[in-house]
Amino acid sequence: MATSYSFRTALNGFNREDVVHYLEYINTKNANQIAQLEREIQRLQSVENWKNQVAVLEQENGALEQENARLRQELEELRAQKVEAQRCSDQELEAYRRAERAERHAQQRAEQICQKATGIVADTGARLDEAMEQVGQLAEVTTQKLMQLHQAVEGSKAVLQGASAALRAVFPEVEE
Repeated sequence: MATSYSFRTALNGFNREDVVHYLEYINTKNANQIAQLEREIQRLQSVENWKNQVAVLEQENGALEQENARLRQELEELRAQKVEAQRCSDQELEAYRRAERAERHAQQRAEQICQKATGIVADTGARLDEAMEQVGQLAEVTTQKLMQLHQAVEGSKAVLQGASAALRAVFPEVEE
């Protein structure tokens, strides 16, 4: 402990009020440190929100991949229709042209969805990397804060043991 505390002496040792005030000071100081570290722990728990956002983005990505697969299947069906339309009459030729337009639209839509899915996957990866870096930094800070708390508790324990020994020296007839 960096703070030194001096006790006034009484007839048979230290002044009792000084010792009591010192013990209250130590308890208050430790309570403040514990409260500060608990606030830090709550802040670190907000990292869970990042994980939830990543899960939502992964679900969206899955839905886009399913739609992409469905559109690719639709594209294959339209290509099959195209082959059959080539063997048909003039009326069927018009149907073929409509199918070809629908195929182009589906192909464009599939490409757009594929680009969007690729962008989402890249964005999700970047966000995940950021979140993992922040989690690492926050974990390091938490470890340091916990070590400080441990040192504070150990220091308080040593001070209380010293105070107890001093009290026993002042009042040797009192037993625990």
